[in-house]
Amino acid sequence: MGAALEEEPCLGLSSRRVREANDDSRTQRDDPERTRITAWLLRDTVTVTRNRVRRRSTGLAKRLLGSPKRADTHHSPRRKPMSELPTARARPDPRERFARQFFRVANPLVRRLMSAGVPTGSRNILLTVRGRRSGTPRTTPLGMLELDDRRFVQASYSEDGWVRNLRAAGEATVTDGGRRVAVQTIELAPDKAAVIIRRALEPYRRSRLLRALLGPRARPPVAVLRWCRIRIDDTPEEYLAEARRHPLFELRPMPGAAS
Repeated sequence: MGAALEEEPCLGLSSRRVREANDDSRTQRDDPERTRITAWLLRDTVTVTRNRVRRRSTGLAKRLLGSPKRADTHHSPRRKPMSELPTARARPDPRERFARQFFRVANPLVRRLMSAGVPTGSRNILLTVRGRRSGTPRTTPLGMLELDDRRFVQASYSEDGWVRNLRAAGEATVTDGGRRVAVQTIELAPDKAAVIIRRALEPYRRSRLLRALLGPRARPPVAVLRWCRIRIDDTPEEYLAEARRHPLFELRPMPGAAS
């Protein structure tokens, strides 16, 4: 009996709260303005949530599938390809880099041997030309080609070193067998140089093995190939490309100099 009396206030309080909640619910249903505001808030919340999910889904799809970026013409102008740039140069062949290093090491030794009168096998000379910047005489051992009473020298690799000095000076001193002769140097046009190189090597057989080893760009000088009695190129186009890569110079005695 006592327990029932103690629980009755609690039951009475709970019933009162339930009745108040029911009254609030009926009040909300009876108030059309509050119902309209609640529906608008719910619709706005759903719309915002749906747009947010759509944007996240689109961004995730772009990251997964990738999308092309727009070119910003104001801040990042289109770059020209290397082939259109005036200073673009062909990438050097690894064989040409090896040849450059080899001649830089071998030339001082060959120069000393030739200065001492030691025969080097092929028709070699010492070409002395003044540096285009320093003015200091530079001596380089080169193979000389003799064809139809004319004498030529060809670049061993690219157009560096003595080639630029010879272009700037236009003259040089040739040491041949202990004799020193002053000469004029004339760089031949590639088409004319190609004809001379082809004539000098045409009688000899073509080495496919040497071509495979040297590749499409690296070539020994024409004087060395003629001394070895072998050739690498075959068509006029190949000889023209070789003449453009490795310039050919004609050596003419100075007027009044002993030939």
